Amino acid sequence: MIFFGTRGVTLTGDSGDFLCPQCSKSCTYKRRKVRRFFTLYFVPLIPLNLLGEYIECQTCKTAYNDNVLERRKSVSTDDKPFEAEYERAMRKSMAIMVLADGEVGQTEVKAMTDIYNSISGKEATFEDMASEIEVTKGEGLTIESYLENINGFVNRSGKELLVKALIGIAYADGNFDETEQKILITALAKLDISKEHFEEIMSDVKN
Repeated sequence: MIFFGTRGVTLTGDSGDFLCPQCSKSCTYKRRKVRRFFTLYFVPLIPLNLLGEYIECQTCKTAYNDNVLERRKSVSTDDKPFEAEYERAMRKSMAIMVLADGEVGQTEVKAMTDIYNSISGKEATFEDMASEIEVTKGEGLTIESYLENINGFVNRSGKELLVKALIGIAYADGNFDETEQKILITALAKLDISKEHFEEIMSDVKN
């Protein structure tokens, strides 16, 4: 039996120094490019399309889009909070999970707010998350359609945090139902997270 398919492979581009929003100081960055490869027996052989690229801080491992390199080289009180790629993806993915059963309760919105703030270190409000849910509902997104174009912009660390957020919101109401399980399984597939990698994430969550 011949095993073939495709998967994303992360390649390293240029590097330099930038002001990392997470570290609040000058750090070294590396540009990461994610390209889809044709694989044979799980070995990447033929490069296909470019899925995306991001700037990765080598100190905190947070991934950002190219705009982060345009920030001033010193911290200013006038700077607007700069959002990491995984933070945006985490909010949107949790909103999709919350909407899965067709009912959105205050308990779920609060859980989404607490999980986001705990993982990101930000201070989003209940109203921020309620608004995110409403916008996502209007967009009619599924986890599959949303994550289709995310894989090339979120690094390994960001993917792990996103999955932890989905696990947390799935269990928020005490009932991890079949629809939520399907969303999580789809997310793992779209993020190219293997069974072994998922088991590592789950082990970390339990600890």
